[in-house]
Amino acid sequence: MPIWTTPELNELLTIKELPLRLLPPKQIKAAFLAEAAPGDMAVINIDDDYLEFLVAAKERSMSGPIILISPEPTIVESDLHRYHALVLDLKKMGTVAVKNIVHVIVNLAMQQANALNPDMQTVCMASERAEDHPIEDRAAIRERLRFAQKNEIPAMIAFETMENGEPVKVRGLCSIREMTEDSLVFHKFKQSTLLKAMKKGLSIQLYFTYKQKNHGSTVTIQSTTDKDVITSVPTHLFIARELRIQPSQSKPIGLYVLIPNEPTTIVQVTDISPRGIGFVCMRDLPVDNVYGLTIMLPDPQAVVVTGGIIRFKKESGQGIRYGAEIRPHPWDEESIARYVMNREAEIINLLRNR
Repeated sequence: MPIWTTPELNELLTIKELPLRLLPPKQIKAAFLAEAAPGDMAVINIDDDYLEFLVAAKERSMSGPIILISPEPTIVESDLHRYHALVLDLKKMGTVAVKNIVHVIVNLAMQQANALNPDMQTVCMASERAEDHPIEDRAAIRERLRFAQKNEIPAMIAFETMENGEPVKVRGLCSIREMTEDSLVFHKFKQSTLLKAMKKGLSIQLYFTYKQKNHGSTVTIQSTTDKDVITSVPTHLFIARELRIQPSQSKPIGLYVLIPNEPTTIVQVTDISPRGIGFVCMRDLPVDNVYGLTIMLPDPQAVVVTGGIIRFKKESGQGIRYGAEIRPHPWDEESIARYVMNREAEIINLLRNR
């Protein structure tokens, strides 16, 4: 039962040797919703969007307790039992009292997790595939990393930068040169601009292939040189889907959704890969439903007509965010792949010009 929290809040966890997922405050919620297993626990700071976060966690059947830490008395709704959550006010209760409450909740959650027998676990996780659960065994993680290093399998790294005030993901290829007890050394970066943009303390996403499956995790940069980047060693790995890329605001992707008995709906595309597309729509589209999609690519200009299966759904301030799995014709898939490569080069040029 991993516990997701931030380095700042880690001091509230008084139990030693906990299986932690430490991430920066700006990344913790999105990573938890994308990667956490249903029984995982979260200890995070409260913010203006905490109810939206709890609703999304409930929709994903997150049954582990979520503790929201509030340094100020600005709580809109504190009765959150239906979300398996509670708010602890540091200013009102004091640090010692909050630590004691967190200690009790963590103990109870761990005891409950340990009490589950394999049959019960199978029932609880029946809606998820086996590869959705993170690999936490340290030896297994290092075995996979050594395999990638020994066979010189390229690793993909990704991190965010800003384009016209909006975050976009930069990604590129490199290789693992060395692995020590507590660090990974990456070299042979395909784009030198990528190396120059990475700084100490930056969290980056790491992806590599092991036995025909994409593995991913988040690592933190410990130091850099003119040729190398040294990071932490992952504490967990998950089976990763394709990494999508965000379109340019100046050259958006057009997406038309064919909804039965309704006019054709044009929606805003948030990201795309050869096998998936994300978009925002005001219409309520049930998960696992299939819709006809027409994708208008700007560079190279192409029209792709395909079916899309809704796999992800989340309420947001701009509407409802969706993730759809697509299965285009191989020629159309190649057009999307070319667009992704062109967009990657565009983002790299953005860094280079800075």
